[in-house]
Amino acid sequence: MAAELDGRQQVYDAEGELVTPVDHWRAQVTNRSTEPIRDLMVRFGEAYVAVGAVTFDESGQGNPVPVPVHLLGPGRRCELRSQRFRVTTLQNSPPTLFFTDAGGQRWRIDVHGELSEAAADAG
Repeated sequence: MAAELDGRQQVYDAEGELVTPVDHWRAQVTNRSTEPIRDLMVRFGEAYVAVGAVTFDESGQGNPVPVPVHLLGPGRRCELRSQRFRVTTLQNSPPTLFFTDAGGQRWRIDVHGELSEAAADAG
């Protein structure tokens, strides 16, 4: 399995300046597989789920899509974001990605890159 999760609290603008306030997660997901992945959902900690998503085309143009993200093709990437949190909740609610591979297996990847099987109804 070759999906990749990169959770970020800091967000930078086009000039490289930090955008403030730092009050939400932006979970960037890249499908490094040769097969599509489906039903992408990110949980933040135990109690919160992504509230918005954007997929990116080859040129880097973002397109808003519903959550969960239904399909992410090979080599494609998307970003799922959390709601705004207080600082302590933000720090205690790291992202975990849930997705289904082309064979129908449900997987989870935490912010440290640990991949494991997930229950069929997880995420």
